[in-house]
Amino acid sequence: MRPFLRRLFPAVFLLSTALSPVSAFAKTPLLLITDPAALRGLEAGGLELSQVIGDRRSPLYASLVEVLRKDLAEVAAKDPKAGVGMRYGHRLFDLKWLSSPQARFELAGVANRLDRQPFRPENCGEIRLIYRLAYEKKLGERMLYSRLPMTLNVVFWALKENGDCRTVAARWMPENFGDPGALAAKLLSQDGPLSPERISLTRLKSVETNLQSVRWPATIRPDLGGHAEYILRVFHRDLQDGRLKPAPLENTPDVARLSKDPKLLEALKRWISDPAHFKSLDEGAPILPDEFLARMATSVSPHGWARRANRPFSALFREKDFEAMDFSQGKRVHSAKGLLRRLDDVSCMGCHQARSVAGFHLLGEDPRGTMAGNHIAAPASPHLQADLERRTASLHEMADTGKAIVDRPLSERADRGEGGWGAHCGLGDPTFATWTCNSGLRCVGVHGERDVGECFSEGVDSVGEPCQRGTFRSSLDAHGDGIAGAKANDCASGVCEAEGVGFPDGMCAVGCDANFPGAVCGAIAILTDFNACLARNDPFSDCLAKNVRPAGLKSCDAAHPCRDDYLCTRGDGGKNTCIPPYFLFQMRVDGHP
Repeated sequence: MRPFLRRLFPAVFLLSTALSPVSAFAKTPLLLITDPAALRGLEAGGLELSQVIGDRRSPLYASLVEVLRKDLAEVAAKDPKAGVGMRYGHRLFDLKWLSSPQARFELAGVANRLDRQPFRPENCGEIRLIYRLAYEKKLGERMLYSRLPMTLNVVFWALKENGDCRTVAARWMPENFGDPGALAAKLLSQDGPLSPERISLTRLKSVETNLQSVRWPATIRPDLGGHAEYILRVFHRDLQDGRLKPAPLENTPDVARLSKDPKLLEALKRWISDPAHFKSLDEGAPILPDEFLARMATSVSPHGWARRANRPFSALFREKDFEAMDFSQGKRVHSAKGLLRRLDDVSCMGCHQARSVAGFHLLGEDPRGTMAGNHIAAPASPHLQADLERRTASLHEMADTGKAIVDRPLSERADRGEGGWGAHCGLGDPTFATWTCNSGLRCVGVHGERDVGECFSEGVDSVGEPCQRGTFRSSLDAHGDGIAGAKANDCASGVCEAEGVGFPDGMCAVGCDANFPGAVCGAIAILTDFNACLARNDPFSDCLAKNVRPAGLKSCDAAHPCRDDYLCTRGDGGKNTCIPPYFLFQMRVDGHP
């Protein structure tokens, strides 16, 4: 952990690890709660999903499932190779999990988002309850537990109290909150920020879904290291019938509709070009009118922003459309390239694919006993981890003045503390001129990008770094994306794990007997044997135990994240290593019993 982060918000990190008593930290901001013990206390006190929006028979839950059912049916109808189960090449999310008595949505995190006040200044920001779908199922004599790649984000307005936000901010700075049980009780109390009065349907802003709708394994798309799609939806509660209904996605243009309507597309261009709107775009808090917005979006992984489907504004416009704009007053945006990147960044798919983990920013901590090989070591994405410093400053500002700070860096790069291994860096454009790499690192355009690259070792590629480069081709139809002419580079470690077995852009590794800096011994699934084991409906714990090979992999933790398209996982002996997300059972829709 970087020392300045430890000083600024020790409670955040203690709450996301073992959570020893923290009574010494008076008035420490609570920004992100991920400790399983604290979360179970909150659920027991009234924050189970069934108590928040209703059980499976409630109109709210049933209406949400109804929409997702149609979305998945549409995915299947467009793809004859798609279906539920390992026998399909394109593996669909199994909707039965949403009604199974063996599955439930676990509270995986609570996020204080008072920093979002600038989007709706009449309120004090938002409170977010993030749930992950999980199951516990008996297979033979074995009880299996795993999470699944689906989250529900239940968002509540934080309303002003006595016409102000100072008191609201102060509720997130409790004194002497003690152990997890005491913390949960304090947060749920009458004066706490999660009291029944403050977490009620009358204050519900939205319910937001992110689920992996389909996954193609690396055997199907060896040039990409696999392919996965995620359905993004926002629902609002209809006060007339008590159902959830699809709503516009914030700052996310409807690319298909705008592409067919030149007049509407020109109106969006005028809105963006209007000098009156530039300040909000530059600060990262624009509010695009509903007439331009989509009600459903799909983000795709891996390879993030190299894929056109994740950049909706860049799919609609070119740099020349905004070259006449005056960028001289911009704090963050200084060019047409920078403007397009900022626009893509504030869209749903752009944000979900920027320094995230396979399209998610909060995966949560796995409970104790989660088996090695399916255990996530860092509960938050590199973006979320780095953004906590800004949120801390914003909460202090609100406590002092009643207003949040109106300035947000791009999701790819925080203002301070970045520039280390795997960080995003600038390749020449003035908007990204300050995105430099630390000493001993160089900025590399992994996908042939000319604007933004990643910080990696100078000289020969080192452990964890990409070792296959080719020409990336991308279109609006993500199914046609691919990498041509990819060739393996020399690794200082001597071993290149290839895209064809699931490693996006390849990954340098070493033997476990090598004494290589930054490497620890981990395990890699033997792809064909592992999938054959799952296809036989054997317990995945057995499949993981019997079908892996040792390898020296990049070590990681919350303060030293993996590069894009990789996840920090906990293996045997508590060692953390970087591996592709879909090597973790809980990050894929397929192969579950």
